[in-house]
Amino acid sequence: MCEIRYGTDSDKDFWYSLDKDLCVDEFERKIRDKRGYIISIGSKPIGIMRYNLMWDNTPFLTLIYIVDAEYGRGYGKKAMLFCTAILACDVYIQLSPFAGSD
Repeated sequence: MCEIRYGTDSDKDFWYSLDKDLCVDEFERKIRDKRGYIISIGSKPIGIMRYNLMWDNTPFLTLIYIVDAEYGRGYGKKAMLFCTAILACDVYIQLSPFAGSD
């Protein structure tokens, strides 16, 4: 079963195996502000997701990354639905994901 949880300091090695460009200060900020998530199947991490705020009030999804071995199995879609639901129910009204992808 796919689970999505807030990232923690103990996820740092896994996080950087996927997101090599995020500076350490920003990783710590994502953890502190609860804007970074770990996507897992059981206890096995398979992906990460993070967002920022535009104009200090509009969440903007900046990354969903699923490991190659699990790509194409719907986990990115589940992550997007999770993020949309959590942010819409929380403080924010609209989630604005970037329109492009690789």
